[in-house]
Amino acid sequence: MSKNTKKSERSFGLSPEEVAELKAEFTGSNRLPNPHRSGAYRFTIEAMLALGPNQPHPVAEVHEAFKKTAGEAWYKTWAAKKSGHDADVRFLQNLGVLQRTADYGRRLLEVGQKVMGTKGVVIDLTRDDKGELLVSLNTDSNKPQKPGRAPKVETVASKPQKPRDKPKAKKNGKAPKKSAKKPRKANQKKAAKAK
Repeated sequence: MSKNTKKSERSFGLSPEEVAELKAEFTGSNRLPNPHRSGAYRFTIEAMLALGPNQPHPVAEVHEAFKKTAGEAWYKTWAAKKSGHDADVRFLQNLGVLQRTADYGRRLLEVGQKVMGTKGVVIDLTRDDKGELLVSLNTDSNKPQKPGRAPKVETVASKPQKPRDKPKAKKNGKAPKKSAKKPRKANQKKAAKAK
């Protein structure tokens, strides 16, 4: 590779010096040390630690704790940034970014692995029975849980579903042959030109 096309060597993980510093912090307090030193990621982790790790919390509750942890002035500045999204959406985006253990979530993962001696630390996004989004700081996992889609809400005026065709019965223990499909129009035109 030429010098100009060489892949960036940016490191998302913890340096040996940071690992040593975080180990000292963990040994002194027995509390998960925050690998992010400033900004929204730091305040997100601090908010989840304040609410309690390894417990699911409604995303709105975590966002309120984030506001409180960040402080009113910092939060107003952060929320006012022009990004095309409001503060609620940006907060959810940050949670999703911190779930990516290959890059931005790597520091958090390595705190668990290299500092605490667990599988890793990740942010889990799950849903409750009603489909509401829950957030938890999992201190013993290397794979974050993804929320999946919210369940569809059934309405009273929904159309009844058509009954499905029953599968055809097997004859002499053999499955019925599939019927040949008609060729598409494009294929029919090609066949007609070939004649």
